Amino acid sequence: MMLRQLSTALHSGMTPYEALKMLQEASASKKMRNIYGLLASECASGKGLSEAMLSSRFFVDDWLIGVVRVGELTGGLARMLSFAAEQYEFEATWQRRWKWSKLYLSVCMLALIFVLPLPSALLKGFQWYLFLTLKRILPALLLIWLLMRFLHSLSHAPKVSPIIRQLISLIPIFGGAIVHRTIANFSLALAQAIDAGMSAHKALEVSSETIDVPMLKARAIAVAKAVQSGKSLSEVLSAFFNQSERSLLHTGEKTGTISDELMRIANERRKRMQSILWLSIVLQLAIAHIAIAVGIVFCVLSLYEAIFKWVEREFEMQ
Repeated sequence: MMLRQLSTALHSGMTPYEALKMLQEASASKKMRNIYGLLASECASGKGLSEAMLSSRFFVDDWLIGVVRVGELTGGLARMLSFAAEQYEFEATWQRRWKWSKLYLSVCMLALIFVLPLPSALLKGFQWYLFLTLKRILPALLLIWLLMRFLHSLSHAPKVSPIIRQLISLIPIFGGAIVHRTIANFSLALAQAIDAGMSAHKALEVSSETIDVPMLKARAIAVAKAVQSGKSLSEVLSAFFNQSERSLLHTGEKTGTISDELMRIANERRKRMQSILWLSIVLQLAIAHIAIAVGIVFCVLSLYEAIFKWVEREFEMQ
C-alpha cells in the first residue's frame, strides 16, 4: 500500500519529500506515520529515497532499494515504485496460497499421525499408541517446527538472507521460481535504464542493484565489464537468458527496440515463475493425498492383523 501511494503521489508531480509528508499526515497508523516521518527527514537532509530506505531500519529488502535506485537514476521513480507494488502484491497473493496449502498438508499429516492409528489402538491397547505418539512422533514434529522457525528468522536477517536465497536458488523445482523472479526484475530494470538513455554498461551496473541472489549479481557485474570492453548485450547475456531470449535481444539491438524485448522477456519469466509456484502447490497436495492413502492402507492392514490375533486367542482359549 505504501509503495502504491508513493507512486500515485509522485505521478502527480510531488517530490519524494512532499509525498512522504503528505502520506505521514494522512496515515491513520502510528507505525506508518513513524516510517513516513523518518524517510521524509532523511530526504529533507538531501538524501535520495533509496538512501533514506537504506539508512532506515524498516527496509531490509535489497531488491526494493535497488528498484528505487534504478527509478531515481533513470527518472522513472514513480513507474518503478508502481512495479515494486505490483511485485509485492503478486508475492503476497502467492504467500496466501502457500499458507493454505501448507495448512491443508499439516492437517492431513496430523490426521495421518494421530487419527488413523486410533482403530488399531483400540485393539492393540493405548499404551502402544501413547508410546508411538509421545516418544517418537511428537519430538520429531517439534524438532521440524523449530528448524522451520529458525530458517524463517534467518531469511529475514540482512546479512544471511542473500545466502538463504542463494541456497534456495539451487534447489531443482523451487529454486527455479527464485531465478525467474530475479531475471524478470533485472530485465525490467534494464529496460527502464535503456529507455532513459543510459549506455549499456551503465544500465547493466544500475540494473544489477535489483538482484538479491549473490551468484546472479556477480554474473551481472561481469556482464557489465564485458559490455564495457565492446561486446553487445545479446552476446554477453548468455549467463541470464536462453537462446530464444538472446535472439529477441539481438533483434531488438538491430531494430532499436531492445527495451521492448526486455519487457517481453520479463513478462515471460514471470509466467514461468507462476507455473512453478502452481506446480509446488500441486506437489504439496499430492504428497498429502498420497500420505493419507498409504496411511489408510497400513491402518487397515494393522486393523486386520489385530483382529486375526484376537480371533486366534479366542480359539486358543476355547
